[in-house]
Amino acid sequence: MEILTVTDDGLACGGVSFTWADIQGISIAGEEACLVSHKYVSGGVKFQIGTCRFQDEREREVFNINGYPVEYCLMNRITFEHQRSAGPPVSRSE
Repeated sequence: MEILTVTDDGLACGGVSFTWADIQGISIAGEEACLVSHKYVSGGVKFQIGTCRFQDEREREVFNINGYPVEYCLMNRITFEHQRSAGPPVSRSE
């Protein structure tokens, strides 16, 4: 079952889409993850940790990337996109 499709613009899931700017974050509590967004009344999308998998270009199912569950990789991608949209860090001269 396909839940999320990751694109350069954001995430899509069954006709519902989130640009990276639409996503406020992702929270993980116990065995549940929540993609937090105020775009829809529901407040986001919830799913169980360990149930997600990545389908690679050869259509193989991957549950871990470099030893990390796919959900944590998604959390890292969201963080990366937020930092990228914020622009380069400001250097402080002393």
